[in-house]
Amino acid sequence: MAEILARHRQDRWTLDVSGLPLQIGRELPENSNGRLEVYLLPNQSGSFDRFVYKVVLDKERSTYWIVRSGGFAGKSEVFGPCT
Repeated sequence: MAEILARHRQDRWTLDVSGLPLQIGRELPENSNGRLEVYLLPNQSGSFDRFVYKVVLDKERSTYWIVRSGGFAGKSEVFGPCT
């Protein structure tokens, strides 16, 4: 997880998703056998229109996704899978 944050973290609340594949109409894999770990970045207090980020790590396949949700439109986007 530290390597993923070192590669993508812009600040305490934001991850850089530029250059990552955006999954359109696809969902994250199911968490069978507990192989997925989910890490939430903290929310910036006092701001309701910013994006919230989480990293979903597949321990078995050594891949991960970044999920960005919120913003003005309240949408959710999945970027990945990444290695």
